Amino acid sequence: MGTIAACRRAAAACALSCALTAEALAAEVKPAGVGIAAQVPSVATHVAVPSVATHVAVPSVAAQVPVPEEESKVVDRDRQLGPALPEPHYVRAALEMLGVVAIGVGQYWLNRNTNSRDWDFPHWTERLGGSGVRFDNNTHVTNNVLHPLAGSAYYGLSRANGLSVGASALYTFASSAAWETVEWREKISINDMVTTTIGGIAAGEFFTQLGSYLNSSPGETNFAQDLAKGTLGFPIWVHDRIDGRRPDPRPTRDNLGFSSEFDHRFTLGYENRWLTNEAELRQQTRGVTLDGRIVSLPGYMEAETFNTTFAQGNFTSASLEIQFNEAGFREADMEFGAVLAGYYTQHANPGVLGALIGLATGLEFFTTETLEHGDEYALVHCAGPELGASWKSNGYQLDVRVRATADFAAIRSLAWPAVKSRSPDQTYKSSLERSYQYHVGLSTRLAAELRLHAARLFAELGLGSYRSIQGYDRFQETITRDLQGSETLDEHKVGFALEPPGTPLRFYAQLEGSSHESWLGGEMRERFERRSLIGAGLAF
Repeated sequence: MGTIAACRRAAAACALSCALTAEALAAEVKPAGVGIAAQVPSVATHVAVPSVATHVAVPSVAAQVPVPEEESKVVDRDRQLGPALPEPHYVRAALEMLGVVAIGVGQYWLNRNTNSRDWDFPHWTERLGGSGVRFDNNTHVTNNVLHPLAGSAYYGLSRANGLSVGASALYTFASSAAWETVEWREKISINDMVTTTIGGIAAGEFFTQLGSYLNSSPGETNFAQDLAKGTLGFPIWVHDRIDGRRPDPRPTRDNLGFSSEFDHRFTLGYENRWLTNEAELRQQTRGVTLDGRIVSLPGYMEAETFNTTFAQGNFTSASLEIQFNEAGFREADMEFGAVLAGYYTQHANPGVLGALIGLATGLEFFTTETLEHGDEYALVHCAGPELGASWKSNGYQLDVRVRATADFAAIRSLAWPAVKSRSPDQTYKSSLERSYQYHVGLSTRLAAELRLHAARLFAELGLGSYRSIQGYDRFQETITRDLQGSETLDEHKVGFALEPPGTPLRFYAQLEGSSHESWLGGEMRERFERRSLIGAGLAF
């Protein structure tokens, strides 16, 4: 009997030891606030000691540690996505920058008959001083589309080589400066340096994130996915092959077969627009629209609670609209935006609430020849804060964003024709001869979207105020009348979209309005435009 009693006491001690050990191990591996009972459901079901309870009182582990609500899940994991590497390839990136510049030099000299129109033949000492550093008077497309796209190539290749956002920005600036040096027959262009560098960062970061997403498939890929990553995602794809990098196989696939760690939304639409202005002139156009948004932050708007800083350009967007009618091309609108670094916090219980604060940059290019008098402007949103908040619960989601930035701008002066006709014998800025001036200013944008199951309601408001830059025209010394100008831009829209569940279809309608107020040399002109549109397309 003494032996049996001793065995019973040993079994009881063993059971108690197992329970306490399990509790200690669970406390080590379980994040704060998650109950032990979830990992150790019932010790008694695994250790069959029927008579232990009559001799040793072992309190229930589950009874001691309360189990929180299932919706509250604190997850500690790596939140950083993107191509940045622990050991970036600085030398290889520099060689690739030289290669891109060399391609540009070849193109420049092959078209020397056209480019020779810009040759000023400044002395090398002038290029080191103020007289050799000016604003040029090239076309709107050359300055504000081609140069930012060249900058996006510099920036994107730097990022594909594993460089950080800051280092890639420095490489982009250095490459732009190298190009201005190569153009030794021309004065150094201030506007080219700004649009290539800062505009290139905004566009390049979107293409970088798009490439990272398209190369993220965690398993075997099909032809369409291979085509996407080999074209739109080519810089990331080729550098991944060179470095032997492979996608992370752990994440699940999203609806397009790529990594679910990225949150994305792409839309493609075809639409009809009806335009009118203050003089009640009317016009109809039709066109295509492309829109993309990528958030490279694992767990974004999922049932997870976390706080994190980020510095990999984790929030990016881009859009392109092209409109035409029976007379041909009528309008183009291109935009890029990126939140390069900041702080994001998210709480999940029971819905998901997220908040963002970050450093934003962006690029806008707009040109239109509608309603008799057209308009043109390009805005480089150099830097500024962006705030955002999102709330999601049971088929509902509300997103709000607000941004304010310091801008560099090239804007058509609507008052210029009146000024020129009044004093035709004066010599003005060379850029005004192409109907635009360079400006600095401030802009703000507020956007909101409410999703109600298959329906989406959205609204957007943008404001900008600008003053012209004086004293640095390409031919400043010849100007006899250097006029200060100012421009005010206002645009707003509200719309509704229906996206039937289980399909990629999207049907939408919008009301839009825009105004441009222009002051120059005592003259003031305005342009108003109202638009209504309907369209259909895909959302994926």
